[in-house]
Order: sequence, then structure tokens, then C-alpha cells
Amino acid sequence: MELYEREFFIAKIFRGYIKHKVDKDIYIYINPPSLEEYIESQEVLMEAYEEATEEGVMSPDECLSFMMDNGIWGIEKEKEIKELESGIEKLKVKVFKSFFSSEKREEARGLLNRSKERLAVLHHLQHSYDHVTTVGVATYAKNAWVIENCTTYKDGSLYDWKHMDIQKAMSIQNNSIISEETIRELANSHPWQGYWALKGEGENIFRKHPLEMTFNQHHIVSWAGAYSNVHESMECPVKAVIEDNDAFDGWMIDQRETREKDKGEKFGEKLTEKHKDANEVFVFAPTKEDAERVDELNDPAAQMVKRQRMYQVDTNAGVEYQQFNDVKRTLVETSHEMQKNRNK
Repeated sequence: MELYEREFFIAKIFRGYIKHKVDKDIYIYINPPSLEEYIESQEVLMEAYEEATEEGVMSPDECLSFMMDNGIWGIEKEKEIKELESGIEKLKVKVFKSFFSSEKREEARGLLNRSKERLAVLHHLQHSYDHVTTVGVATYAKNAWVIENCTTYKDGSLYDWKHMDIQKAMSIQNNSIISEETIRELANSHPWQGYWALKGEGENIFRKHPLEMTFNQHHIVSWAGAYSNVHESMECPVKAVIEDNDAFDGWMIDQRETREKDKGEKFGEKLTEKHKDANEVFVFAPTKEDAERVDELNDPAAQMVKRQRMYQVDTNAGVEYQQFNDVKRTLVETSHEMQKNRNK
């Protein structure tokens, strides 16, 4: 993106409102709601939700049941979404870790892009009936109220809807949302970084209440903060990685997993400090999720031992503790060590 394009987008973001030509020399201004208007729009939402519920409009759960009963949605697609989300994270990490091996990197990126496309299709299908639920009806009522009460002429007087309807204005507002790729490039380049550096610590760069900020303003602040933190990090990746969205996401995921692993290991050390001399410590896990978290505390060697033991249990009936292969090896090694000590 050229500098003049970045300056144009940043100017639009700072301006906040949307200027749209509806007729010769006639413009309307779609403004973000003030704090008071935002609060009132939430009241409109709650009233619309209660009214929709009383009229028997489907709840989101009822809508999901309808979609499943009619074969539109199902458990298989839910499972596929989870698998795709997990796979996308792994592929982003792969793009990062193979960043300087272009063939492997682009192979992973190709798989990643296909996974993103499939996930987008599934999400579209998953939410295709949201608009007919109680939440969807209430959300539409709120958004329509905001448009109706925050769209004005240049002099600030409310627009009279002579040239277009509210739905058209809502479409214009939706089309004004800047893509994430563009927002990320803006947040990580000049001139935005210069503006960001000039703001005081803890200061809102737009100098307004957070609830009065537009979607684009929230979005760029979020990414600007992320990039700022990374640039200040001792483990900051090279510039090329930061500028590659997939690789940068992979780096952040890798950092998060490392932190979680370190926290898990520290927790495991505290958990087992009362049994420092024990070869093994058994921890009660009430649920499958708890069991998985406890299992993550094992280092790779311990996990290998566990897999070997499970294989023995699956292939042999009634295996006793002393019959596990790793226990046998430990007993033999201990016996040899004791024999050596006697012979000294």
C-alpha cells in the first residue's frame, strides 16, 4: 500500500463518521452514536428482544435445533470447525517456523488458505439463520435505531430519508468497515506509528469514550497495541516475520504455547514438591478435561513411557506394575548399581 493510500484510510478512521452523496450537492453523514445514544440503543435492543420472545420468535438454541432437524447443520460440521480452527493455528506456526524455507513456508500457507476458506464457508452456514432469532431481530432493531437517530445533514439536522431508506444506510455503514489485512498494515507502518507514539501512556488516541469509538477505531487500536508490545519485546521477531500476517500470527501462537507450557511446568513442580523423591505422582482428575490438563504436565519422556504402558495394557491382560517394561529396566539398573556398590 502506498503512503497516500495509508494516509487516506487513517484520515477516514480518525474522522469517524461516514460522508455519503445522496443527490447533487447533497451529502448525508452517518455518525457514530454518542455515549447517551449508545446506552439508549442498548435499551432498544433489550425491548426488541423481550418483544420478539413474547411473539414466539426462535431463540438461538431453538434455531440450532431447527437447523439440525432439517439437515442444515450437525455435529459433524461442529467437529469440523474445531478441527479447522486447531489446524489453522498449527499451520500458522508452521509458516512461522519455516519462514526462511520458502518452499515449506508457501506449502503451509497454501494449506492454511484453503483451511481459512473452508472455515469461512462453515461459519457463513452456521450463522445463516441468525437474523431470524430473538438475538438477530433485537440486534437489527438496535442497529436500525442507531442509523435513524445518528444520520444527519451537514448542518447537524436529522436526515429525513428522502433519498434512501434505513436499510441502504446500514449497508453503506457495513461497507465502510476496513478489512483486517488493511488495518494491520496501517497499524504497523508510517504514519500511524508516529501518531501512536505521540499519545500519552494510557491515553485514548481518539480522545473519546471507548463506547463512542467506531469499529475501525477499535480495530486499529487493538492491533497497534499488539505490534507496539511486540516491538518492545526481548524476543521480537525479525521485521519480515512481523510484516507477514500468517507468520506473525504463528509467532504469537508459538509464544502463547510456550508460556502456557512454562506455567504448566511450574504448576507441576508445585504439585509434586511434596513427593520430590517419587518416580511417579498420581493426580486425581474428576473430568476428561482435567485429565488432559494433568497429562500436559508430563514431559516428552514421561509421555513416551505412558504410551508404552498403555500399549502393554491394551495388548496384555492383567499387567502388574512390576511388569511394565520401563519399571523392569529401572529395577535392573538399580540392581546393577547396588551390585557395583557392594564390590567397591
